[in-house]
Amino acid sequence: MAKTTIHHILVPVTLDEHGINSIRQALIISRKFDSKVTLLYVAPRFSMLGKYYRPMERLHYKREAFARFKKFVNDFFDQEIPGFIRLKLRKGNLQKWVVSFIHRAKYDLVVINKRLGNDTDGLRKWSDQVSQMVAEAYCPVVTFDGVPSDEEKHKILVPIDIRRRHNHNVKWAAELAKKYSAKIHLMSVLNEKMKRENSSIHTKIWKIEDWLLKQNIACETTLLRGDEKEMHKMVPDFINESKPDMVVIMTHQEVLINIKSIGKMASNVIKQSEYPVFTITPKKESLFTILIDVLKSMGKRKKYEHKD
Repeated sequence: MAKTTIHHILVPVTLDEHGINSIRQALIISRKFDSKVTLLYVAPRFSMLGKYYRPMERLHYKREAFARFKKFVNDFFDQEIPGFIRLKLRKGNLQKWVVSFIHRAKYDLVVINKRLGNDTDGLRKWSDQVSQMVAEAYCPVVTFDGVPSDEEKHKILVPIDIRRRHNHNVKWAAELAKKYSAKIHLMSVLNEKMKRENSSIHTKIWKIEDWLLKQNIACETTLLRGDEKEMHKMVPDFINESKPDMVVIMTHQEVLINIKSIGKMASNVIKQSEYPVFTITPKKESLFTILIDVLKSMGKRKKYEHKD
């Protein structure tokens, strides 16, 4: 059964405007789920020479970094940090420390600002690093494009791929919809040559709609006409055109071989979406189970095509 609770949120921050927006976005979610929030600040690495030959300077450097971090958070909260906020300081590479922290089972959600560290360390764009961090996560990750979302959410968009199972993301979307009293907007891509009523995606979405209505959650559906293989291109465009308050997507079930790759659609949505993306990574699913699901969906599709 998919877990849909958020007790503890991890938030990487920098000591600037982007860090402030990261805290704001986390608090918006925390208030709905009554969650604890851990703020992670990664200071620049101390010199290798000082690490071994100037230990006292290294200690002083660490204390100064934490003092700056604490002052930054204090200023944000008007000099009184709430009890549910925790501060963590590390030194070195931000991405590596975020990955290290999200491997710990204690966090239920990670909030990542896509504008937090563009071109970090000059190695690769931060957006690519964000996708890697999402791939590594054992819990859901919320990514947003610099500006925090509104306190209230009215529409949650859920892309549906016929080739994948959707029990995780639909249940998460339902939980979020209940918390925010929002409507769920289901969308998918239907082959141009296939009749809607004969398509397996129509049947799948109908079942999801029926389940949502039984949960007293309003929903609507959009089926785009096009090549299903181009879904990874069509979905990001549709997201930015429809302007949802949040997008809920699944990751690793899009791939069978590389468990540290999140798939084209998830990657494109995370990079291109102008709106917050709630990403679920069902790592507990076995590759064998995923393969069986894909083969079943392919069999159903051939069956419908034959009938048509």
